[in-house]
Amino acid sequence: EDSPTGFLQARKVCLENKVNLVFGLRLSLECFSNDDQSNHKVIIFAKNDSGCKLLNLIYSDFFCKMNGVGNYKSLKEFWNEDDLMLAIPFYDSFLYQNSFSFKNCIFSTGLDIFFL
Repeated sequence: EDSPTGFLQARKVCLENKVNLVFGLRLSLECFSNDDQSNHKVIIFAKNDSGCKLLNLIYSDFFCKMNGVGNYKSLKEFWNEDDLMLAIPFYDSFLYQNSFSFKNCIFSTGLDIFFL
């Protein structure tokens, strides 16, 4: 999802149908490359209830304090590997930016999972 607004409905439907919900938010992060600032997307998945609460805090921080585009420093302040998982999609990620826009966006947190 691009916002947490669908979480309650998704949780309700999943509970009714005995389906395990894995909720994630796609968020924008700053990427500085070639003396240029651009954004790229990441997906943060909640592993448990605490992770869902952290997703709300991260989303609020990004959209209330940073106009919807966060940075790695603020993300790391909330990060807890027991509760959250970071995934890097291809489209709109730094991989896409580097491959198709010839940018030089460097990304390394040690938290990455790449989707094939």
